[in-house]
Amino acid sequence: MGRCHSLCLSLLIAYLIGLSFADIPKEAGLYLPGDDVVVISGDDFYSHLADKEHAWIIEFYNTWCGHCINFAPTYKKFAQSIKGWSRVISVGAVDCSQPKNTDVCRKYGIESYPQMILFPPHSTDKNTGLRLFGTREFGGLLENVVDFVSNRTRFQAPASWPRLQPMATIEEIWSEASPKHQHVVLIFEDRNSITGREIILDTMDQTHILVRRLLKESVTKYGITQFPSLYSLKKDGVYKKLAVGVGGENDRASFVGVIKERFGINVNEGEEDGAGIGEEADNKNKNDKDNEELPAPATNIVGVHMQDLESALTYAFRQEIAIHKSMNQEALSALKTFVVVLAKYSPVRKPISSFLWKVADWLNGVNTELSGEQWSNHIDTLQTKDSFLPDAVIWTGCHGSKLKYRGYPCSMWTLFHTLTVSSYLANKHTVPHNPQEVLLAIRGYMKNFFGCAECSKNFYKMAVTLEKEVKQSQDAVLWLWSAHNKANKRLHGQPSEDPLFPKIQFPSQTTCPKCHKAGSTNTHPIWDKDEVLNFMVHMYREENIRHDVSKKPTDQGTNNHILEGERTSRVTEELDWWEKQQRKQDLHKIQELRSKKKKSLEERFVKRESTDPRLHRRGAKKTIILKAREDVGSQVRKKRWKSTD
Repeated sequence: MGRCHSLCLSLLIAYLIGLSFADIPKEAGLYLPGDDVVVISGDDFYSHLADKEHAWIIEFYNTWCGHCINFAPTYKKFAQSIKGWSRVISVGAVDCSQPKNTDVCRKYGIESYPQMILFPPHSTDKNTGLRLFGTREFGGLLENVVDFVSNRTRFQAPASWPRLQPMATIEEIWSEASPKHQHVVLIFEDRNSITGREIILDTMDQTHILVRRLLKESVTKYGITQFPSLYSLKKDGVYKKLAVGVGGENDRASFVGVIKERFGINVNEGEEDGAGIGEEADNKNKNDKDNEELPAPATNIVGVHMQDLESALTYAFRQEIAIHKSMNQEALSALKTFVVVLAKYSPVRKPISSFLWKVADWLNGVNTELSGEQWSNHIDTLQTKDSFLPDAVIWTGCHGSKLKYRGYPCSMWTLFHTLTVSSYLANKHTVPHNPQEVLLAIRGYMKNFFGCAECSKNFYKMAVTLEKEVKQSQDAVLWLWSAHNKANKRLHGQPSEDPLFPKIQFPSQTTCPKCHKAGSTNTHPIWDKDEVLNFMVHMYREENIRHDVSKKPTDQGTNNHILEGERTSRVTEELDWWEKQQRKQDLHKIQELRSKKKKSLEERFVKRESTDPRLHRRGAKKTIILKAREDVGSQVRKKRWKSTD
């Protein structure tokens, strides 16, 4: 019983030590297998690409990024639409918000989301792939993928890929047709059309049918005048018109439907009635964790929580900044400014504040380009017992009803508001003072480091004129409040909006009646800005922040998002960085103690063996039984020696 008790204690200590920033579940993210998108991580990234005859299109995204959330349905529709092309190309996704994926996201220079990269067959870690810029629409994705695959078939395509290049003459078809091909189908189309290539890919696994394409300029001499058009060709050379398209996305589904009806094929096996080919199919993935509702937070949402502020810093430092492959001089300058503002005005606990000043001092001496890896490694060396950055990322006031909602963006808005209020309170009577100091630092961070590309662009667009608009300390508080409401108005009703926490014009009439003038409504507010300033200062000032870090919540309590997923805080009643270091040192001391005791016992046995004549008798059989009975706290060892002839 004593040994079991000791073992259990050791395992518990090891488990507690293992509860760190990277020790988190795998389920979080915008995609699951039912979406036909392969979820790829940094651990298995190259195993998916290496020695494969098919190409890949991989989206690098971030779970909390609103633009990524809005794009996810399109990417799922796209993946379902081409899942029958898996012999040629597969669809994958990497969640860059997960720490284990930081290295691979950094390697490919993913600094804003979402980004898509096309990788050719047999890719290795030396392949940089083809980056797709500005491609967010379903049709644009299809066109880019079809063109990419077509270009590969022209030069270096695997033998298993179908021919996608157009034939020069109809006669060429007979050099490819074989006895197994019961039907031959031709598609006549314009040079810029992708319909023919789509249908060749859709039907490539149908061994009894051969589909090929010819361009308009090659077939007008045969009397073909409608494009795109679908024809069947018999072995005697007679061709028959089957369908004529209208030159849009629906031509693919229309032509495939005709081929299926005429020749009895099952395009994209596993899809009922060809659902997903050129049309939006109904995704009935009932167990999508992305849509799983989380327990409601046991907190009044109107309030500022220290846990959210410190989690924002942890995620920004360990993920958003760390993911950068390289920071140029502009980004480095923005980072220096932002960290100084954080150190001056963040109302965080003393160890975190001390850590921020250490980082600011270190950055002040950095004059060359800095990589995210160098940043990540160095900030760890700055941590001590009295100066550290928490490991855990836990949302309290920024808790969302689902994993993808709120979280980090909410916490950054909260952090930004506390910075403007802290600066206002510290400097409202200081002359001279730059009232734009905090906002300029925020603008620099948003431009160079905030991962959601669309969010960053929209914020920067609002902030271009802030130098003209902000003249006094209180102006900064009100400018950020107004910018936040503009963002709420723009995002209201979007897929990224949490339905349980709708984006309203804040504060509401219920929250702050004095902030609204007569005739004001929640949808069309008429603000009393003096009262709004008073409200914002009261809400975000240091004295009113809820110091709930490491407190154990109630049974209905907050969900803990430790970057990649959720874990009940009952398991992660969080240890600070230094506490974890102490636990590691304690475990190391225990291991050293055991090693010394084992060595001491061995030395005593060797000494006794050399002095006890009974142990030197000829033919003596020696049995040594060591029984260690460890009682927690005392670790008492009893030894029994037995020697028999």
